[in-house]
Amino acid sequence: MVKCRRKVCLSVVKIGFIFYIFVFLLQFTKNYYRPPNGGVIDDVRINDGVNVRGYHYSRLQTSGINKLKPEINSRSTISAPSDVHFKKFLAPALLIVVCSHPSHVQHRLTIRNTWGYNLSEEVGVIFVVGRDKKGAWGSVVDRENVLHQDLIQVNTVEDYRNLTRKMIAGLNVIINDFSSTQYVLKTDDDAFINVPYVLEEITNNRDFLTGSHIMGALCINATVIRDPRDVWSVPLKTFPNKTFPPYLAGGAYLFRTATLTKLLKFVDHASPYLHLEDVYITGVLAQAAGIKHISHPGFSFWNSKKASACDIVNRRRISSVNMSDKQIKILYKQIHKFYVKGC
Repeated sequence: MVKCRRKVCLSVVKIGFIFYIFVFLLQFTKNYYRPPNGGVIDDVRINDGVNVRGYHYSRLQTSGINKLKPEINSRSTISAPSDVHFKKFLAPALLIVVCSHPSHVQHRLTIRNTWGYNLSEEVGVIFVVGRDKKGAWGSVVDRENVLHQDLIQVNTVEDYRNLTRKMIAGLNVIINDFSSTQYVLKTDDDAFINVPYVLEEITNNRDFLTGSHIMGALCINATVIRDPRDVWSVPLKTFPNKTFPPYLAGGAYLFRTATLTKLLKFVDHASPYLHLEDVYITGVLAQAAGIKHISHPGFSFWNSKKASACDIVNRRRISSVNMSDKQIKILYKQIHKFYVKGC
């Protein structure tokens, strides 16, 4: 009888201990990923009254999960068809388009759990991927998209030389399926984006709001690389000039959807075609379409110093590029601490 009582007591203690650990982990996860109260933006409004209060966002709401259905995007000869699609979101005012690779599952998860976490209906994050050469990641992408509903896979083989084709195909999908979206920010899956700062800029920058502009880190008189061993090289017969036209660094750049639509109309007419996505889209196409650049110090060049938490909190940086998953997670955690304690 005594032994039975001891067993019952031990069982109760074990259950209580497990319950306590569960509650602790639940609370820790909630505090780690969710920004603190008293966010950065106070009643920021985007053009037609979209209201974004604080740094607390709620994830885009979708009604159920649709099966992936083939669709053809034949807007231009450079754009490859896309036949793996995402669940359509409610129309966001700002859509952040992240260039990724099918195998970069962890990169995408890191973004979803950090700066892309808990976004409102006014802000959406979507990933553009191509097809890996061996087709090994196809089923992984399918399952990931069913779970997160935030992927566009275009029918372009993943290769740095195909980067421009991949992104133009993805941006064409954005134009067709997100026609009511007001702003598009293109970035990469190794970048940290300061979403509240982006919202402030598209609200307050008059030049950006009233004209056909692209905003980012402006590159002027960039020398063309000729060494064929370099992935950034361009053959002389393709582009004979010694320098590229002014363009914005590809780590992050921002434009109105109307500007993007205007750009893409010149895809079949602007020459030369370059595999360097940022040079072609924000340089060659922009020049052909008569679109101007806005140089913004908050955007990063590929070799810029990585942003600190205080850079983000104090509105000194919009983007930080070439970051590892670990660096992004650490920065995200530090930002929350500095929002409370200050820099």
